[in-house]
Order: sequence, then structure tokens, then C-alpha cells
Amino acid sequence: MISQEITNYVNQARQSGMSNEGIKQNLLNAGWPEADIDQALGGGPSMGGSPQSQEADNKVLMSVLSYFGPLVLIPYFSEEAKRDEFTKFHIKQGLVMFVVEILWFVISIPLSFLGVLLTLGTFGISALAIIGIINAATGKMKPVPIFGQFANKFKV
Repeated sequence: MISQEITNYVNQARQSGMSNEGIKQNLLNAGWPEADIDQALGGGPSMGGSPQSQEADNKVLMSVLSYFGPLVLIPYFSEEAKRDEFTKFHIKQGLVMFVVEILWFVISIPLSFLGVLLTLGTFGISALAIIGIINAATGKMKPVPIFGQFANKFKV
């Protein structure tokens, strides 16, 4: 059974717009058991039907969608992009990955005779996108290796 104190904190933090990851980190820093925190948060974004969990589902969906090439435009133009830092972070990363994909495609056309190298590069870009998807799905705001450092160049 989770403490009413944790439940109250989670509700207040969500109302103020704090992400589940931020809430969890604050509670862990305060010494609360992780199992109690996870239960208070609803077992993750896809476990419940409350407005908070639906909002969390939307944040995760928009963040994950950011890493699917041109589909980054969907979250970019959504309301979520204007109000949630977690979603903004992943949209910026997704925009960087999309630009990299476009550049890679343009470069690969005249260099198609380097087939194996181009294929390895394509797999590498895909692997970085998968890392971004995993980070978004697990609530982490961690930059994608190599290209993540350029995300701050985009304004969302």
C-alpha cells in the first residue's frame, strides 16, 4: 500500500506540469521506495486511464514519434510541443536525426558504388534512432550519441 503522502506529492507535481521522471527522481532522492513510487505513478505511462496517465501516454507517444523521420512533424506542430519540456527535448533530437537522415540520403545517391559502407552508415543512423526511441519510451531525457549535442540548435 502506497503512502498518501506520495500520492499527494505526485498529484501536486503533475498539476504543476512536472514529468513522471522528475517526480520519480525527487521521491527517490527523498528516500521513498522505488516500488511505492512506481505504484503512485500508475506503473508507468501506459497502465491507467486517469487524465494524468492519458497525458503521460500522449507525451511518450509524441516523444517516440519524433524519431520516425518525417513523422517528427506531427509532434512538432502539436500542443504537447508547446508545453512539455520532455516532449520538446525529444522533438529537437528527432529533428536532428531527420536532418541527418536527409543528408545521408543525399550523400548516398552519388556514392552508391560504396554500397557496404553506405549500408553500415544507414544501420548506424537507425541504431541511434532506436536509442532515442528507447530513451523516450522509458522517460529519459538523454541525448542521442554523436548527434544529440546539436539538438539545442532547434527552437520548438
